[in-house]
Amino acid sequence: MLSLGQGKSTGKIINSVKSNGVIVLTAQYGVEECSYGMHYHENPHVCFLFHGGDVENRSNRLYERKPGDVYFYHAGEKHGAIARQGVSKSTVIEFGNPFLEEFDVSESQIERAIERNLDAKFLILKMQQEMLIGDSSSPIALEALILNLVSSSLPSSNDSAPKWVKVLVDLLNDRWSEQVSLSELSSATKTHPATISKHFRRYFSCTLGEYLRKLKIDKSIPLIKSSSMSLTDIAYHCGFTDQSHFTRNFKHLTGFLPKEFRKA
Repeated sequence: MLSLGQGKSTGKIINSVKSNGVIVLTAQYGVEECSYGMHYHENPHVCFLFHGGDVENRSNRLYERKPGDVYFYHAGEKHGAIARQGVSKSTVIEFGNPFLEEFDVSESQIERAIERNLDAKFLILKMQQEMLIGDSSSPIALEALILNLVSSSLPSSNDSAPKWVKVLVDLLNDRWSEQVSLSELSSATKTHPATISKHFRRYFSCTLGEYLRKLKIDKSIPLIKSSSMSLTDIAYHCGFTDQSHFTRNFKHLTGFLPKEFRKA
C-alpha cells in the first residue's frame, strides 16, 4: 500500500507553502490518480475539495465527495478515490509533529475544529487566497490562519454548551433558506428569546445575522463551482437581496470575489 510522506500527494501539486511544521498545498487530481488505490498519509491532514468530485473508499465505506466538502484524515488512515469524472482540485493542510508538539494540539482537536464549523471552510479559502498571492507575507499569514483554525477546537465554553445550542444549530442548518423568527427559534429550543439573543455570540462567535449569512455563503460554494447558474441567480437562490450584497459577504468570508473563486 502506498505511504505518502510529508508534502506528498497522489495528485499533481500546483503550489505549496511550508510554515512552522505545517504544509498547505493545492493539488489537482485526474481520473488516472484513481489507479493508486488505497493509500495513507504519514501525517494527519485536512482536505477541502473546491472543484470536481469523486467517490472515495474510507473505512470500508463508500461516499461521494462534492465541491465545498471538508474532511479530516488521521495519520495512517487508509483511503482512496475509486471513481472520478474529470479533474478535481483540493486544498490540503498537513500537520507535522513539530507543529502538533509546539502548540500542544492533538489530532482529535483538529478533527473537532472542522466538524460543522462554517468558519473552518472560510479560513481554508483564505489560506488558498494567500497561496495565490504568494508574496513574502504569505507564510506568516498562513500560519496565523492555521492557528485560528486549530484554536476553534481548543477547550472553551462551547464544550459545556446547553442543549438549546445544539437544537439551534440543527434548526438553522436545516432551515437556512427560510426566514425564521426569533419566536420560532425560542419555541423550537424551549428557550426565552432574550436568552438566545444574549448568549448567541458566546457559543457561535458571531451574531445571529452573521451566522445566517455564513450558512448562505456555505451553500453557494458548490453552486459556484459545479453548476451553470449565473452568480446573480446563485445570489438570489441563497437568499441575498442582490448580487452586490452576495459579493460583499462572499469576499469578506473567503477572501475571494465569487467570479475569482469560480475561475480558481
